[in-house]
Amino acid sequence: MEAFYDERTDSLQRQLTTLDRQLNLLSRWRGWVFLGTLAMAFAAWSQLGPAIIFYPLAAVGLIAFLAIAARYEAAEEELKIVRTRLWINRRQQARAARNWDAVSGAIHDSPEDVTAVAADLDLMGRRSLFQLVCRAHTAAGIDRLTDWLCHPAAISEIVRRQEVIQHLAPLTDWRETFELHGRMLASARGRAGSLAQWLHDPNWLASRPWIFPIVSMLTLILVAVPLLVFTALVPAEFFVAFYLALVASVIFNALFAGSVHDIFNRITTGKNELLHHLFLFEFVAELPSDIPLIRDIQQPFCSGTTSYRDSLARLRRLARFSSGRCSGVWWPVYIIAQLVMFWDFHVLARLEFWKRQHGEAALQWFQSVGDVEALASLASVAYDHPDWTYPRVEAENTRVVGKGVGHPLLPPAQCVRNDVVVGPRGRLLLVTGSNMSGKSTLLRALGVNIALAQAGAPVCASDLSLPSLELATSMRITDSLADGVSFFMAELKRLKEIVDHAAAWKNSRERSLFFLLDEILLGTNSRERHIAVERVLQSLLRDGAFGAISTHDLDLADSPILKDRCQVVHFQESIVNVSGTNAMTFDYLLRDGIAPTTNALKLLELVGLGGQES
Repeated sequence: MEAFYDERTDSLQRQLTTLDRQLNLLSRWRGWVFLGTLAMAFAAWSQLGPAIIFYPLAAVGLIAFLAIAARYEAAEEELKIVRTRLWINRRQQARAARNWDAVSGAIHDSPEDVTAVAADLDLMGRRSLFQLVCRAHTAAGIDRLTDWLCHPAAISEIVRRQEVIQHLAPLTDWRETFELHGRMLASARGRAGSLAQWLHDPNWLASRPWIFPIVSMLTLILVAVPLLVFTALVPAEFFVAFYLALVASVIFNALFAGSVHDIFNRITTGKNELLHHLFLFEFVAELPSDIPLIRDIQQPFCSGTTSYRDSLARLRRLARFSSGRCSGVWWPVYIIAQLVMFWDFHVLARLEFWKRQHGEAALQWFQSVGDVEALASLASVAYDHPDWTYPRVEAENTRVVGKGVGHPLLPPAQCVRNDVVVGPRGRLLLVTGSNMSGKSTLLRALGVNIALAQAGAPVCASDLSLPSLELATSMRITDSLADGVSFFMAELKRLKEIVDHAAAWKNSRERSLFFLLDEILLGTNSRERHIAVERVLQSLLRDGAFGAISTHDLDLADSPILKDRCQVVHFQESIVNVSGTNAMTFDYLLRDGIAPTTNALKLLELVGLGGQES
């Protein structure tokens, strides 16, 4: 797949070079034609030659200048598009190689209710599943994808998502262009979401009903007094009222116009954001409606008496009226209109009227775009990993059964795959092995693939079947000096949460609790740790939970409480002699049974801490 993106980036880089040359040439021609036109106009005006020649030449020069300027703007816009496409494909290159430093911009916090699981499994944050998957750029798309990766969907919904993802996966050009508009929208304002936020917010004028009586009174004075004075209906002394009203207008605008402009900037900054919104809406509305989930997503575009195109076209017209302060040509006219007629306040009133009419529907349009962004992100994963498979999440499954399961976040060349079976309810997989042999990676591979599966995405495996699961993990525990919580107490609290969670799901027919515990309760002596781990696992299994635990405590496999409820597997290391020096190697292959070796003392020797015998 890297070759696919290499070819695209090479092609786009060539286009970029060509467009750069065109822009440089157009810029020079624009300057030359402008100077030539200026010279012709000056010659005609100064009568340095026959005006009948120079005036037509100046007119032709002006037309040529405008044509070159228009072509320059078009080429500049084309350059932005090519640069954005290049940026998109380079990020996909980086994702394929798991070059996390080059995958910029896709950082998002996890929902509060799954913070521990998301941190343990690298679902969110840097070098995370979200960073691997996310091609969304609107706030709705980012939030939707976050929700899908962190919260399991119902089985019926998983099937519906898989159908859409399979449809979108081969549509590389469609997905790239869809992302292009989202990216350009985000680039225009940092993060595409301000317009949607404005739709959520209460109307500014509605909470200030006294604004328009003041505006109307001042406008009446500022318009009527000059007319009455100039028509001699009132004496000139009445101009005092005009001057006082003008001062009041300046003060009023100084106090409130800034807030109005902030609202205008949330709607558009004049960089074609609304046009990109329209493109995104059209991409969603024009998807094939014979797929049930797509039909549901498209529903907001089909309801209502006014089409989304007409509604957005009206909003674009109103947005243009709000941009007078940014126009170099119309700025003097705008200043007069603002001081005398309070132009921006009237435009805002029309915008808020539009929001009352179309705001609720528009929020649903944004949400539909977010749904498709999330689906397109997962479809990109499917296309970029043709060796991954769509899992079977079915109610009749009682175990997690995986063949060729690997860790999705590892570079494909370094990803060692294993067959693994966990379950059914009330049983556990006991993973033993030496330090650095792959125990934690196996647990995270299971967790991340389960998260992908229940989002509707393909998984890093040749085959995977599972029931609907609720994930619970204890893998990366930290102490807190500020809260006065030690590492051991923090881990106990986390385990208590997992045990309570298992009890809550005990009688559920909808979903089972699946736990992943990595070397738990390290902060105590081995005897008490053994007893404590037994008790925690006994409680979890009694409540119908199942899952996997990694451990160095080999005696757990022979525990009377656990031995009939666990399947024991292990990883192992090898010591090889390389040029007269011993080195430790790992094959990361999962084997049945308990680990036959340990390596802590060997590692001490390898790093020079073996010590001397006395």
